[in-house]
Amino acid sequence: MFHIASLALFPPDGYAWAGFLGELNQQGICTSVDVNVRRLPGADNGAYTELLLRVMPQARVLKVSDEDLQQLGLGHDPLHAARTLLNDTTHVVLLTRGTLGAWCLTAEGAWHEPAPNTPVCDT
Repeated sequence: MFHIASLALFPPDGYAWAGFLGELNQQGICTSVDVNVRRLPGADNGAYTELLLRVMPQARVLKVSDEDLQQLGLGHDPLHAARTLLNDTTHVVLLTRGTLGAWCLTAEGAWHEPAPNTPVCDT
């Protein structure tokens, strides 16, 4: 499995990674992308968003949060938006929702795991 996180996908490097993911898919190598949208001052955030949207359908396993989906303009219903990300390449979408838990979505179904009740402390 080859895994990449979103900070590596900022242009110009992100274009090379996008091409590499495509090559890995053609070779049958499982790919994983963690979409963790970050807006950086001085960066071309529009090009970054376009690149994320281009890379996401290339991942066999895609991890997104409800906040990522909202920042990418993919709708206000995170569960519905996450389901639309499944395709011939993307077989698993992991959707995290903070205190609302996490979902694992596949063509066969959807599974929810509640967030653990964890005490918060200031360190």
